[in-house]
Amino acid sequence: MKVVKFGKRELRLGVVQGKIYDLEKTTRTSVSGGGGATVNGTGTTNPIRTTHSNHVEFWVKTEDGKEVYFNEPSVVPLRNGHDVKVYYHVVDNYISSLRIVNLTTGRGSIAKLPDFGGDVIRFGLLAFIGSPLVGSFLSSFVSRGSKDGVFGIGLVATFCLVFYYASKRYNLVKNVRQEIVDFIEGH
Repeated sequence: MKVVKFGKRELRLGVVQGKIYDLEKTTRTSVSGGGGATVNGTGTTNPIRTTHSNHVEFWVKTEDGKEVYFNEPSVVPLRNGHDVKVYYHVVDNYISSLRIVNLTTGRGSIAKLPDFGGDVIRFGLLAFIGSPLVGSFLSSFVSRGSKDGVFGIGLVATFCLVFYYASKRYNLVKNVRQEIVDFIEGH
């Protein structure tokens, strides 16, 4: 198992190869929309939308008797008894596959890389909201004539600081994702 540091967290990468057993397939259906309204003799409707997603739950038993459980979206045709190789990652004791290769059929899924991008969006929002607040705060300590200059300096300084940390986070995410790809290609 390979350990990749992601800030203060650890991302553990592993691979398991063995036979599938206790395979269960489920389809999850989500329905939204519907209804409508009539105003002054004119009606509108909200169309009904249905989405389906297929999931599989299965165990992989290795030759040495180790068993690993997966509950995943169905991306590769699987059956009980098939030989598979599953690349996975563990974060906070939660296991999730990165790539599943069905060795019996020769079909495999495309690697699903974890999405850590939400942090960059949060940093952007922080810069957008925080910059004017810091500028206002700093300008409250200055005499009336030079408040605009201090407000502008506070605005620019806050934006630059947040941008700096967002770009550091982006590079960290990029490096972790590359380590995952290298791990999968190396096994």
